[in-house]
Amino acid sequence: MLSSALEGFEFDEADDPVPPGVDENSKWLHTFTQLDAELAELVSDSATSRPVGVRGSGGSRRITYAADDVEIEIEVAAIGQGNLAISGQVLPSMDGEVRIVVADASQTALIDEFGRFRFGQISAGLALVVIEGESHTIRIGPVPL
Repeated sequence: MLSSALEGFEFDEADDPVPPGVDENSKWLHTFTQLDAELAELVSDSATSRPVGVRGSGGSRRITYAADDVEIEIEVAAIGQGNLAISGQVLPSMDGEVRIVVADASQTALIDEFGRFRFGQISAGLALVVIEGESHTIRIGPVPL
């Protein structure tokens, strides 16, 4: 039935091009799900553990994950118009990088000598995170930001 409805239909990519980054990010998403990596477990999330009587959701959100002997602390702060600043720390510190993918955008940040990383502007949405260090590859996600 569907094939008869599409009979004679010609698709012209020039009329409806694939948005920038979609090919790369879809390949990366497939790789993310196939990684031979530790899956980090959520330890705490300030968005779900607010003290009784505290009003509003102002301030930043703090999320902690753990994978074996590694702890990942992430802080998410709103910077306006649906954008977020994300900073964090990998403990113990390790050489490596952190990659985050939200919607059709991905960014990579280096982990400094103290285990810290930072993303200046990320769109709010569902995020996938991979930490690649000298002796660990750790997956986090999906994380609603």
